Amino acid sequence: VEKEPPATARRSQAEPQAQPAVVDDREIIRQVQEQLAAAGYYKGKPDGVTGPLTETAVIAFQADQGLAETGIVDAGLLAVLKGDDGGPPPVPTPRAATKAGGGSADPTAALPASDEPAPAADALVVEIQRGLVNIAYDDVTVDGVAGANTRAAILEFQKHYRLPETGEPSPAVRDKLAEIGAL
Repeated sequence: VEKEPPATARRSQAEPQAQPAVVDDREIIRQVQEQLAAAGYYKGKPDGVTGPLTETAVIAFQADQGLAETGIVDAGLLAVLKGDDGGPPPVPTPRAATKAGGGSADPTAALPASDEPAPAADALVVEIQRGLVNIAYDDVTVDGVAGANTRAAILEFQKHYRLPETGEPSPAVRDKLAEIGAL
């Protein structure tokens, strides 16, 4: 005869453990999307589904607020967005105001002076840039020139969608942008 029942039996005889409240992740995601949209970070329709548009908006918000840039949507991020984390609500910083010409009133002031003609705009690049901007790649300028910011955004996009990682504009990138509804 056992004097001490096994640990599993003791656990079943004990009072039931309090279970944490079940949180609807889609509802948290939708609320985060709404908060980010109100602050000018999220350009899509709040639908409770994460994707590159949501992730990019979260990372941009986190960067502007000095938070770790994880891109993760959770209850903690929602609390920060709503100001429920004990601190004041973050001051929304419109995305366009943080990048135009590095704060300069003249966006061409940051361009180097040169007598060389500007590169010609490429229709494929313009289309890809428009698609990237539509899914919140804020550092991309729609000018038809595949500069450093465009190439970096293309590379990030290619990684996310498991395309060959070249950083170069291509019909495959344009087709994937069209497939996901960015074009």
